[in-house]
Amino acid sequence: MKPWTLTASGRKIVLDPDAPEFDPGVFSLQDVATHLSRQARYNGAVDWSVAAHSILAASLATADGQPRDTVRAVFMHDGHEAYVGDVVSPVRKVVGPAWQTYEDKFQAAFLRAMGIDDPRTAEVRVYDLLALSCEKQHFFDDRFGYTDWGGALPTPSRSQLEVAAGLFAQRVSRGTWAQMFYSWGAMLGFPADGLAKRPALGRRAAHQIR
Repeated sequence: MKPWTLTASGRKIVLDPDAPEFDPGVFSLQDVATHLSRQARYNGAVDWSVAAHSILAASLATADGQPRDTVRAVFMHDGHEAYVGDVVSPVRKVVGPAWQTYEDKFQAAFLRAMGIDDPRTAEVRVYDLLALSCEKQHFFDDRFGYTDWGGALPTPSRSQLEVAAGLFAQRVSRGTWAQMFYSWGAMLGFPADGLAKRPALGRRAAHQIR
């Protein structure tokens, strides 16, 4: 069998989307919420998860009045990282294009399984970078006075910074971030499981987000 990984709920995920054993039906909103809430942004330099980043990006898109399909794509743009991890940009540059080629293929398969046929790449990039800009200003620039990021980032508006500040002020557990992510996902119409809606493959299915 091709390389695979187990999820928090006991599902087995084959990591090669071209493999015959690859089953998009075992993707789970519950697992995505749990995993992303436990994955730190910026290699763990700050207390901020990929789940929180996704909620921030989707909140900014919502505040701008973006249509539902765009908000869905923005919200789930890092969902595949629940299975392949959040590889920080400097490491991507060291590794070269091989990682990006693989990740793009896995992300496309994941998004299709979660009901996103149009990834809205341009719109997603806008709100991903806006969220990144808000995060770096809050976690790095304001604390350390460090602003040289090797490239221009968009400047958030005052209202966008207020949206971000509301989330930065949340002092909650990883489990609560997972619950928030799951609630957002349910509100946006994502299936609890992938398109096939199959049961967990492991010994024990998690019935609650931890």
